[in-house]
Amino acid sequence: MRKLIGLGAAAILAGASVLAVGTPANTFAAGCTANATTGCIGATVTMNQGALSLTAPTLAAFQAVNLNGQDATTLASWNGTFKIVDATGTGAGWHLTLGSPAFSCATGGNCQNNDAFPNGELTGGAFSSYSCAAYSEQHCSGTAQTGRGVGPGGFSGAGTTPIDNASGTGGANAPVEEVSAATNTGMGTYDVTLSGLSLHVPADAYAATYTTTITATLSTSP
Repeated sequence: MRKLIGLGAAAILAGASVLAVGTPANTFAAGCTANATTGCIGATVTMNQGALSLTAPTLAAFQAVNLNGQDATTLASWNGTFKIVDATGTGAGWHLTLGSPAFSCATGGNCQNNDAFPNGELTGGAFSSYSCAAYSEQHCSGTAQTGRGVGPGGFSGAGTTPIDNASGTGGANAPVEEVSAATNTGMGTYDVTLSGLSLHVPADAYAATYTTTITATLSTSP
């Protein structure tokens, strides 16, 4: 009986020895010093990678144009902001582009031969501002933002380079980069405001409704 008790005590001591070896001394608990009455317990959490996503607003109709034999300009504004979510956790950065074909009308009524405006008539969409306050971003606060707190910014030429661009990089109707987030920035959720769009209407347009489809694309890397 006494021998059995002795074996039991030895097993308990061995277990204590293994526990002591497996305890990370101050690896996780900064400022924690293990002693006879204090134990330092490590804790970990794994972040699973999410996705890069975009929710684009609608665009209000352009102001109607009264034809008078002269070129004209008409404007349209966005009905809200571009909601950009970077939940990838990679810090790769991202960029937002806008692109479209030229405006055209469908044959019928006054429109003839599916008439289309020349390329390069649609401009605007430049970066205006962003907000992330509604999402309690860790690095989005105050005005002196650095590191991951640096928000997205406008791209050179944004707003002035035609969206229906026939000479841009990539060929006809190449999308135009309007806003980007550099490496290790733009992580989390941002509401991005872009300027409205401006359409140049040629003097010889038909008295018809011209339409196009604008594609907003969010891609990885600035």
